[in-house]
Amino acid sequence: MNKPLSSAPGNKVHSDTIMYIGEDLRYWTQLQIAINSLLGGKMVNFKMRRMTRYENLPTKILKLIRTNPKVIYLDFAKNPQFAMAVGKLLRRLNATKEITVIALFDYNADPNLLLEVGGAGIFLSHLKGIEIHDIAYDATVLMYPKENVKCKFVTAQTKRLVDIIEHVRIKNIARDALIVEGNAPLEKDDEVSLYVPLLSKVIPSRLFKVKEMGETDLYYDFLHWYKLSYQFVDPLPPIVEGEDKKLYKIKEDEHAQQVRDIRIKFDDWLKNNATAQPICKVLMIDKRLRLLKEFQELKIQNPLGIRYQLYLSNIEEELRYYQPHIIIFGFDPQLNAAGTLPPAPGAPGVPGTATEDKEKEDAAKKKAAASTSILDQLKARDQEIKEEHSDDEDNDDELEGMEGGKNNKPKNLVDGFDLNQVGHILKRLPQNDDASLEAIVAIIKKIPNYTPVLVAFSNWPYHSTEYFKTKLQYSRIVHDKGVATIEKLIQFEDVVRKSWVVSEEKFLKEKVERIKKTNPNKFKTLKSKDIKESVYYFKKRDPRSFIQLTHRVTITSLSESEMELESTKKLRTQTVYQMPIPTKISITPILETSKKDGHIYRCLIHSAGEKEKSAIRQFINDIFLASRRKERESESAKFVEMNDAARKARETQKEQQKQQEAATTAANKAKAKPSTPSSGSSSSEGGGQLPPTGTGE
Repeated sequence: MNKPLSSAPGNKVHSDTIMYIGEDLRYWTQLQIAINSLLGGKMVNFKMRRMTRYENLPTKILKLIRTNPKVIYLDFAKNPQFAMAVGKLLRRLNATKEITVIALFDYNADPNLLLEVGGAGIFLSHLKGIEIHDIAYDATVLMYPKENVKCKFVTAQTKRLVDIIEHVRIKNIARDALIVEGNAPLEKDDEVSLYVPLLSKVIPSRLFKVKEMGETDLYYDFLHWYKLSYQFVDPLPPIVEGEDKKLYKIKEDEHAQQVRDIRIKFDDWLKNNATAQPICKVLMIDKRLRLLKEFQELKIQNPLGIRYQLYLSNIEEELRYYQPHIIIFGFDPQLNAAGTLPPAPGAPGVPGTATEDKEKEDAAKKKAAASTSILDQLKARDQEIKEEHSDDEDNDDELEGMEGGKNNKPKNLVDGFDLNQVGHILKRLPQNDDASLEAIVAIIKKIPNYTPVLVAFSNWPYHSTEYFKTKLQYSRIVHDKGVATIEKLIQFEDVVRKSWVVSEEKFLKEKVERIKKTNPNKFKTLKSKDIKESVYYFKKRDPRSFIQLTHRVTITSLSESEMELESTKKLRTQTVYQMPIPTKISITPILETSKKDGHIYRCLIHSAGEKEKSAIRQFINDIFLASRRKERESESAKFVEMNDAARKARETQKEQQKQQEAATTAANKAKAKPSTPSSGSSSSEGGGQLPPTGTGE
């Protein structure tokens, strides 16, 4: 019996589902066969979706949420940039971020895109080729981690120390610190080695020390930020016993001078390369995803750091994590229980008008009666969209399993949504309404030194800027009756940047006054520009922002598909690491087991082509051959030891026999020797005859 999925808002409870987003039906068919073979008859739903255009993307995302797959294969082969946008959405949206996304690439994929995919939280990537086992194996292992899904390849046991690489990213370069984001659980005063290509010609040392770390106000898709202090030059080794102290003092002075010289060189570089201001972070809470569509359709590179959300599930956690400078809040279309439009605003029973006082209520009703109703406006927009996309063959096309089909139901489009398909899903998802906006403002007020610009988009008559400012008691809020556009967003960004300039000028002016008070004569001509700090800010898609952080681990077992590692320090699961041995491959820890002196990690191997696979096989064979050689050497050593022991035993026995024979011979000789005479005469040189011993007569 199939286990039900953990249900997100709006999801159905059904059998486990694996989905493929792409257009390679032949490859998807082969992949399904491989998955079924690994699962041994376990029932799994297979679905295929074509997502190739932005205009119907909101509808398809909502339908995907309702399907609630456990694993999604996302094919980057046809349109990498579109797939990247979809992948980021899937990993960031609250309703889909628990879904495992596996990226599929052609062999000629851009390495920078592979890095970007890993940095966006897609922790498994594979190259499409003849070998398909690992691509199917990863999905089955992640869907059923506690079940014994068999890998068909042999596993070699070993003990091999290696350095694995985690790609972290630089947020900015400041004079006193490098701000980096990553998943590694570093601690204060940890010393880390980082290769920063942009600074390699300016700062020779790769050593940095962790000054601070945190988990709020992040820029990328990581868990932590780190404030790292520069070492500039590698430290001197400590003085050894017997070394001349005067000579060592000279070395210390030379080292200190090197640090000063390199700092001056670094300050000059930073001053010449610093960017004006940081990237403006935008959080767009809107089920329409309109800005995403507009940026892509007009082929405009997004100059802002925009993060999309359909809704916020944990408002405080999400706002503290990202801390956007601009929050765009798009009110949901007001649907009835059936998922269709309710009566026009101003009609009896419409929420909102009853909450105003009598005077405002009458004014709103008059305004609604005098103008074209919202429903008429939506119907007109509905007709425009139908005419615009009447020949769009790809719109709402979807394939389920191995069979294709097209949904030809008449459309009821509202702000880009086909209510026939997704109206009921919208009703089940958390609503973006007055209560949600009020909760967002309440959290904003709890976060110290945080006052973002908040823009509310809705077309209901009782909404206005003054209404929200009064009700929410928040001055930096604007209401717009239209829809979010690039032009409007740039206007709001300009407001934010101007406020930054004003705040910075005020801060620098106050700092100059404080400095002048300490020594009026010395700092008489000091100006704000003299103390303004230079900072180099990175754009989100700048490949130079990726830098390498190394971790020392021990490989304890290895197959073609996975490996086991031991580490004294904690690693992060669902994080991509690169390993140079036996070849350049990527690994992702998926399961952690703690032990007394460290941690054990089960890791999946991915991003390996045919050459890499061949190198892994050779490495495994070498381990087996080395093991067999060791066994033979051990057996040979035991054989030699046994022979030596036998030889020594024989020599000992012979020696004992010799000793016994010698003792016997000596005993026999002693028996055969004649006794000494008692009387008689004997002659002696230089003497006469001895007298008799007795007295006779």
